Amino acid sequence: MADIARRNVALNGRDDRITIVEGDYRRIREWAASGAFAAVYANPPYREKSRGAYSDVDGIRRACHEETATLGDVLDAVKYALKYHGRFRMVHITERLADILEAMRARDIEPKVLQMVHGRPDKKAKLFLVEGIRGGSKGMDVLPPLIVHNPDGSYSDAVLRLYGKR
Repeated sequence: MADIARRNVALNGRDDRITIVEGDYRRIREWAASGAFAAVYANPPYREKSRGAYSDVDGIRRACHEETATLGDVLDAVKYALKYHGRFRMVHITERLADILEAMRARDIEPKVLQMVHGRPDKKAKLFLVEGIRGGSKGMDVLPPLIVHNPDGSYSDAVLRLYGKR
C-alpha cells in the first residue's frame, strides 16, 4: 500500500509536499516522535473481527476486518502522531459512523467535516469521509453528499473533478 501511495504522489507531482511514511502504527512510538505529523490519512479495516463475511484470502481479510489492529489502535496512533491542530482524514463504512465520531472525540480529535458517499444518486450511502482536528473546537460541517456514479454508471462530475478530469 505504501508503494502504491508513493507512486500516486509521484504521478500527481506532489513529491515536494507529501512524504509517505511506512511503519506499523501499533508500534508508532518506536519510529516516530509524538506530534510529528501535520496530517494523517487512514483507510482502516472496516469491520470488527466478528462481523460480516470473511474472505479466504489473507490480505483481503486483514484489509477488511480488524484481525491485526482495531479502530482503536488506528485512532490511538493518530492521536500520538498528529501535532496539535493537525488534520486527520478517513474513509469508513456508515454502519460505524457513530462509533467513529465518539472514538475520535475520546482521543481529542474533534470531527470537523463529514461527507456521505453514495454509489449512485438513488442509493443510500455506504461510505463516509470524515476530517478531524486534534485539539479542535466543537462544531462540524456536513457537506453535500458525494455521488460516485451517474444513473448510467459513468463517473459523476464531482468524481471527475477529484480525478482532475474536469
